Amino acid sequence: MLRLINLVASDSEIGQLEREFKRYPNLTYNLLRLVNSVAFGLPAKIDSLRHAIAILGRRQLQRWLQLLLFTQRAEGAPPGQPLLTLAATRGKALELMMEPIAPSNRAQGDQAFMVGVLSLLDALFGAPLPELLAELNLADPVRAALLNGEGLLGRLLAIVRAYERNQFGEVAVLLGEFPQLSLARFNQIQLRALGWASEIPPSNGG
Repeated sequence: MLRLINLVASDSEIGQLEREFKRYPNLTYNLLRLVNSVAFGLPAKIDSLRHAIAILGRRQLQRWLQLLLFTQRAEGAPPGQPLLTLAATRGKALELMMEPIAPSNRAQGDQAFMVGVLSLLDALFGAPLPELLAELNLADPVRAALLNGEGLLGRLLAIVRAYERNQFGEVAVLLGEFPQLSLARFNQIQLRALGWASEIPPSNGG
């Protein structure tokens, strides 16, 4: 799975991506289920892996690969669906928070989404986050946010984590650094993110 994420990030050819997926039928199955889900609102069903990859495009494929991590259950690991929902909600919330801060900057929005999703890798795999991130060729701002809570992305992640812990006073204090993000707007973002995450179909555990 981590190798697939790196292949997408390094602009590997679609044939190479298809061959890698074919080595893991469970990943292929989960990807096709996600592509065919209402999350994408596609008018027609996807009937091949190559078609799915082409329709999604690399940006969406990379996002869903990150989320597919949470549909895989390692031996002895807890069920993946609660983590998938939390990771998806966290990633989407960070992306939406970035919109008023860096309008029309899709690259920063993508980085924010990645930080939110990957921030739960240690819970998924039961291994230290630095060890897991060593296998990924991440941009410096993403790595700094995940490992040390540094930078803009790190501060946004701190807000979302405080919200998840029901520390609403801390959320209000942290939001004070961002005049573009009122508490009311942040609450709306959380609702939108949760709605988006709820559209992801349940994992088959496989």
